[in-house]
Amino acid sequence: YTKEYIVQLEEDLEQYKSHLQSSNEFLESSKEAMQSYNEELISANEEMQSANEELQSINEELETINSEHKSTIAELTELNDDLNNYFRSNRNGQLFVDNDILLTKYSPGTLQHINIWNGDIGRPLSNITTNIKFETLITDIKSVLANGETILKEVEDNNNRTYQVTTIPYLRQSDEKIHGAVINFYDITDLKRIQLELDKSNKMLHLATESAGMGLWSINLKTLELTVSEKLKDIFSLSALPHITYRHALDKIKSEHIERVIAAVKDTIENGVRFDIEFPVECNNDKTLCWVRAVGDLTTEKGSDVRYFTGLIQDITEHK
Repeated sequence: YTKEYIVQLEEDLEQYKSHLQSSNEFLESSKEAMQSYNEELISANEEMQSANEELQSINEELETINSEHKSTIAELTELNDDLNNYFRSNRNGQLFVDNDILLTKYSPGTLQHINIWNGDIGRPLSNITTNIKFETLITDIKSVLANGETILKEVEDNNNRTYQVTTIPYLRQSDEKIHGAVINFYDITDLKRIQLELDKSNKMLHLATESAGMGLWSINLKTLELTVSEKLKDIFSLSALPHITYRHALDKIKSEHIERVIAAVKDTIENGVRFDIEFPVECNNDKTLCWVRAVGDLTTEKGSDVRYFTGLIQDITEHK
């Protein structure tokens, strides 16, 4: 019995050894798996940290972009306000149409020419009545859209005021293509009246100088361009020349008087002294001498720094 018990114990011991070895092998395998899992966790943590850093960098970039977008939106809002204020304050008429000649925008000044209200935005311009005598308005817009040209015309409204109408293509910088047309109305009634009065004054001055036998001259001191009347050409016997210069006139002056005339001209230009001088000139191709009196002064073109030396010249031979 004891021998059998010992044998049984030995068999149980062997079995326990086998289980223990199996358990050890399982533990070793689990340890290796745990180590591999830990390594994977460490790698995953490193990847997660890298991803977090990338996300942080992306968030910073997004914040920068968002800030730039806010700045751009603020600039566009300000620009839009400037444009709206420009349109609101623009007393001259100005309207925009697209390529289909549909009304897209207009300034308040346009209301005196075109019978527009806010509900007309998007409507064909041809369906809107006008207060101006401008039958070719739509034709001109079509021509501008087709050719990209600029068209200027003078038209009258129903109150007999005159306007210069400029029709130009509407271009965008993004593609430099025509996306419509801009029509501008400029009131030139007062300008036309002043121009008419100036033409009358010039005609009266011309008649007065012609009847008095006087010639006119004007020198642009910036370009040295000389403008003379036909009477002055007659006095200097230079009518055959289509255009005469300061040199042409000097060549007609008696040689011993040239320096005196030049000095007087210089004194007027440099010191503002009124030009008033008498001197002889060759008034005929046969070298016949005539005495003339020239008076002149400096004038400045309004709104610029361009000065002119202008004056009158008269044949005083009989007087001398």
